[in-house]
Amino acid sequence: RLAAFRTRMAQSSIDALVLPPGSNIRYFTGLAWGETERFVCAIVDANSIEFVCPRFESGSLVASVTVPMDSAAYWEEHEDPYDLTASLLKKRGAKTIALDNNCSFHHVGALIDAAKATFVERAAALRAKPRH
Repeated sequence: RLAAFRTRMAQSSIDALVLPPGSNIRYFTGLAWGETERFVCAIVDANSIEFVCPRFESGSLVASVTVPMDSAAYWEEHEDPYDLTASLLKKRGAKTIALDNNCSFHHVGALIDAAKATFVERAAALRAKPRH
């Protein structure tokens, strides 16, 4: 699943994808997580998957993921998870970032403000291959 997805990312000039909780993060990583006011996501790029999660949820995260976890970045209650996510995207050199369509309005706005990068809607950037 991830290999095919990464191929489509490369074809669409997408440097990274931010997956918040929902059906797509479950599909690609096995993480069954409900969206809350506390930001959780997976950052998928050409070579790795990194999870962003509140530190107090780290045990639940590790126990829930069914793909090899390349790394995880944890934030404390007094820290800004969007700044953390933005720094991880910058560290990867991600300039064009696809954002999963299921991301809530609040999280989208906070990510855009923090990252100061080009965000594109995942569906528009990565059109699914037609089935025959």
